[in-house]
Amino acid sequence: MNEVVREVEQVRGARVARTLATQHPDATKSVRVQEEPEEAVECLTRFGIEEYMIDFEGKLTPYLQPVQVLMELHDAGVEVGEDRFVIVRVPSASKENVLRQIQALLGVMEANSELFKENPDARGIFEVVHPMTASPEELLDTADRISYARRFASRELDAPLSAGHLRIIPLIEEVPELLNIRQILKGYVDGMRDIGMDVSYLRVFIGRSDPALSYGHVPAVLACKYAIFQVYELVDELGVPMAPILGGGCLPFRGHVKPGVEDDFTQEYAGAATYTIQSGFRYDHDEDLAIRSVHRINELAANEPLELSDDDVEYLILSTGIFVKHYLSVFFRCIGTINIVSDLIPNTRDRLARKGPVGYARDIPEPDKVGELCKRVNDDVGRELYRELRRMRVEKLPELPRAIKFTGACYTVGMPPELIGTGRGLAEVEERLGEDALDALLSRLYPMLRRDLQFAVEHTFLETAGAVLPTTGVSMVNADLEYCVEYLDLEPPSDFEYQNLVHTLEPYLRYVVAEGGVEEVNPFVRNLLLEMGRMRGSLG
Repeated sequence: MNEVVREVEQVRGARVARTLATQHPDATKSVRVQEEPEEAVECLTRFGIEEYMIDFEGKLTPYLQPVQVLMELHDAGVEVGEDRFVIVRVPSASKENVLRQIQALLGVMEANSELFKENPDARGIFEVVHPMTASPEELLDTADRISYARRFASRELDAPLSAGHLRIIPLIEEVPELLNIRQILKGYVDGMRDIGMDVSYLRVFIGRSDPALSYGHVPAVLACKYAIFQVYELVDELGVPMAPILGGGCLPFRGHVKPGVEDDFTQEYAGAATYTIQSGFRYDHDEDLAIRSVHRINELAANEPLELSDDDVEYLILSTGIFVKHYLSVFFRCIGTINIVSDLIPNTRDRLARKGPVGYARDIPEPDKVGELCKRVNDDVGRELYRELRRMRVEKLPELPRAIKFTGACYTVGMPPELIGTGRGLAEVEERLGEDALDALLSRLYPMLRRDLQFAVEHTFLETAGAVLPTTGVSMVNADLEYCVEYLDLEPPSDFEYQNLVHTLEPYLRYVVAEGGVEEVNPFVRNLLLEMGRMRGSLG
């Protein structure tokens, strides 16, 4: 365990969980909200996972679920707050609304109050996750609402003030924000100190999945690694020990955090103290293998963080700009069609709709913000990239799908999203930044790239993609594939059973796209989509 995480644990008065079970809908198994309290018990006992996250963000989670989860765990003999923990992801006040955020906070405080009646010495839930954090002001506003909700709960719910003692875990999940994480965290800590609320430690949640949706596979990897690096750089500057959480799913596009490769991803994201164990990890792999993998991650996490030289940082940021440019060149052309296909991917959790009065979608990409960072680190190539990325800025797009459904849709049409922009990006890094930059990228900044892309190639069938998606976008990805094979020495696909299923779906996909979507998915097609998810180890 590295010394910073050790210091967090001393200040926190408890172990920092190495594994965090989430309620992501990325598994082929359906789990209704009524089953989630029992799921929490299974995760923290049978699976050996150390923490469980109740999720209100974009999800139809009942107000009383925190009470249900704490009571189920109490009845099962699990002491929450000692070596097993529960955290809650509350809604964003700006992306959803203030009322939903306050309701979630009150739900946590009521749950703690009920637990304290059963066990006055219990610690309960003492950390909440703030999603889609883009500025320190959002965190400070949430801290203010926690104080308000704490007073309200004490007065109206007869809850002890201790039930509302909640710390915020910022969740940062877009490439520009991850690259600028220093400003967000420093602004939050300084702001809290300005109002007389000291931050004695900080857990920082780094989202790996959503930045890939908006900016591409390689930019998401590089931005997350740079964010972890910056978190540790900030520790001495702010005098606050920090412990990063890496939020990733099973498929490479969403993190490649899956059973059997834990030695690789804990090195790839070295320094992460906690890894999410999402639904696909638990339900779409052999259970014994998943349990063994959880125990292994519990041993490997919180290792020594990656160190980056000044040259590494410059290569990382400039490479990010290059890969963003090539990813968005396809994304902008294909997102309308991918949206239609994404609506076919089965729902396996009770989440808010992407569309509708209570739904919400992701923000549009902002490549110019990445360009500004490129310009800041390099006067020559960086300024050129800034101009190129600024020209790619769009003001309007269709409502973006969730990252899980986007990933599942891309795999369904035979065009895994890991490929998009990657091959052309590698070629431009070599041409524009030189062989040293390419070597740094492949050997130090992203050594798992070949393994990730080999997985994607096994599920690639661009003939079907070309029949469903705009041909200009698919032709670009075909060039990406050729470059990836050249640079990474990838093996040709061998999983022809999977490709046959993609081919079988092609007529239905063409029909759905031509119709602009369907009201109800054919049951045979739904079963086929679930089977394909099981074969690749996650729905999306």
